[in-house]
Amino acid sequence: PELQSSVGKQGTPRLPPSSTSRQAVSRKGNGMDDACSRPTLMPLDLLREITNGFSEERRLGSGSFGKVYEGVLQDGKKIAVKMLYDMPGLDDEQFKNEFKNLTWLRHQNIVRLVGYCYDIQEIQVMHEGRLILAERTHRALCLEYMSKGSLENYLSDECDRYDWHTGYGIINGICKGLKYLHNELEPPIYHLDLKPANVLLDENMVPRIADFGMSRLFTDEQTRATRSSLGTFGYLPPEYIHNNLISNKFDIFSLGVVIIKIMAGRAGYFNSAEMPSREFTDLVQEKWTTKLLETFNLRKAYSAQVRICIKIALSCVQEDRHKRPTIQDIVDRLNNTVAKCTDAARMDWFLIYQDSLGHLTQPGNISNLHCEQETPSKNNPSPSYDMEADKNIFPRYAQDPIDKHVNHIYHGSTFNQDTATIIHSTCFEENASPTKAVLDGDSPNDNQEYSADGK
Repeated sequence: PELQSSVGKQGTPRLPPSSTSRQAVSRKGNGMDDACSRPTLMPLDLLREITNGFSEERRLGSGSFGKVYEGVLQDGKKIAVKMLYDMPGLDDEQFKNEFKNLTWLRHQNIVRLVGYCYDIQEIQVMHEGRLILAERTHRALCLEYMSKGSLENYLSDECDRYDWHTGYGIINGICKGLKYLHNELEPPIYHLDLKPANVLLDENMVPRIADFGMSRLFTDEQTRATRSSLGTFGYLPPEYIHNNLISNKFDIFSLGVVIIKIMAGRAGYFNSAEMPSREFTDLVQEKWTTKLLETFNLRKAYSAQVRICIKIALSCVQEDRHKRPTIQDIVDRLNNTVAKCTDAARMDWFLIYQDSLGHLTQPGNISNLHCEQETPSKNNPSPSYDMEADKNIFPRYAQDPIDKHVNHIYHGSTFNQDTATIIHSTCFEENASPTKAVLDGDSPNDNQEYSADGK
């Protein structure tokens, strides 16, 4: 039903009923409460009050279809009020589309709709030299407030406004949000205008995809042609520019450009097109690796993660859409890098642990620690070291053998990854084989092997 039919003649708005197509959307496994209340009706007078009359001081930004203002409710809670421009025809379609698409979306990486306004007022206007009554429609979407603003504000060629952990978290969050739209909704939603300005950040720099005014519902995976104008120049895939084709790979291309800009700055995408992909990948990896302050193995694992992320981005912007990965492929690869970093962190903790054992066995440092291998018994099948008794002697960081620090001799042990416990083969057996962890890359040159002896 048209939104106009849900508004009385006196301009009293009611909640528009959900469309049939939107009711088909299923929400599954998104980690948020599906029983959340539906968006609240907010009268125009209330929006004027909480935005200080839509003052410029409260304006957060503006786009092709409206301006966004900061609204402060009586309880002090902030919301973002998106007032759509008064453009006959286009405005109604834009409002209905974004309202329907946002009403039921529930995901930690998708901005949440908390309210709306659809208000029709009669005003006097001059027409052919005389005053007549005309209707003016005010439309607004009220969204959860993102205190850090848009990702656009944090992009720079130096990439010095966030560390790698934050940058990776933003990349990972955007990908998870896009996976929710593409794979966890039926029918899926294609955003069609993914760009840094449409990625909002909360107080913890967690990203949320916003601005669904151009998004479309698709009942299948087929590529379609459209005559409507979509997206933003610089984020449009070539098949749309040349043939107006839309598929799930439209968003993938835009995602690739966004990731490149997160990792290589505003000019990163254009730079990537002007040099061989291998050279560009090496350049980005080196830039981020020099900023990493982690311990030895974890630093290498994060460096490998940087390389994989930039290679994912480059694969997303391939001209042939059939060669671009799916969002599921991307999320799976990102999850794999997290597992590798976790293994590397355990390895470094293990090195710290063994370094501490070596420290305690020096003359004068032996306390209550008994390092000799104990004989397993019925009451003590797996002897272990009581870390709580000597936790204060652990150094904060393990030494990095490739840096100009004092090298330490690390003793070999075996690491049980299933139980995440350390079982000692011996405390002093310096000739034992070191534990190794291998990070798998995309090619033999990307494989990196880390060992407990730092080689």
